[in-house]
Amino acid sequence: NRQQSVRTYQTIQCFKCGNYGHYANACNYLPNIIQCDRCDRDSHVEDDCYATFDINGEMLECARCGRDSHVEDDCYATFDIDGEMLDCARCGRDSHQRCAGH
Repeated sequence: NRQQSVRTYQTIQCFKCGNYGHYANACNYLPNIIQCDRCDRDSHVEDDCYATFDINGEMLECARCGRDSHVEDDCYATFDIDGEMLDCARCGRDSHQRCAGH
């Protein structure tokens, strides 16, 4: 009976990962893990990242100006870290830095 259960266990094949010994509903394989290139977490992509710190606890730099003192939503910088003039953080135009009344 033990030999039969070992043989049955070895012939069970998961249709999700292709390995033997478990069914797809018990499979831990995640083929399409998305990972943020900004903070390294696997719950979102970079465009949707609002993290202030990366997965190791390091402060992230602002995606707009490159400084590490704030995040993009709080950026009021006129120039980036390299001294280049930034477009308006609200509307994207280059004639001003922050739209009034928004």
